[in-house]
Amino acid sequence: MTNKDDSYARIDKMWEIKAQENAERRRLTKEDIEDSITYKLTGALMMAAGLMSDAQELLSMGASAQANEAINDAKRVIFMVMDGELDPGIRK
Repeated sequence: MTNKDDSYARIDKMWEIKAQENAERRRLTKEDIEDSITYKLTGALMMAAGLMSDAQELLSMGASAQANEAINDAKRVIFMVMDGELDPGIRK
């Protein structure tokens, strides 16, 4: 096996591991959101704000992959509000 073939084999292995990690990652579900104390007390938009705050903290610690997950969860919550699936929260 040449160095080039060895490099391709390592890249293939890395992609395989990444695909497995993505498949194992648990997504935030509507039920998870509705069971959250934050959602029950303040609504979905404050929950999304909290997730974005978590993402900022994760970024400051260098955990960009986890921060990206938190951002995606926040977007999911916001899209559910836009689709009328979740209550946006307390209004004045």
